[in-house]
Amino acid sequence: MGTNGIGLVSMSGTYIHDLTKDYKGITLEIGQLKIIDSMHLKLPPELCDWTFATKGWNVVKMHTRLVVVLEDISYLDIIVPSQVT
Repeated sequence: MGTNGIGLVSMSGTYIHDLTKDYKGITLEIGQLKIIDSMHLKLPPELCDWTFATKGWNVVKMHTRLVVVLEDISYLDIIVPSQVT
């Protein structure tokens, strides 16, 4: 893991996972939730030609996973960037 933001999220997610692994979740029936979402992050074409998707649209798709271990405790587990094709 590097010192970029993704590495830091991964390291902190692992640490928090270790601290919360014995939590039963929101309820016994539901358990811990792992919510996955994604978004497009538009970038300037002058600086990021590698993110080209279509004319005038340079984007990176950011996939994130949020872990909900209790009703009032959640943490960002991982962020995975990908190119839009």
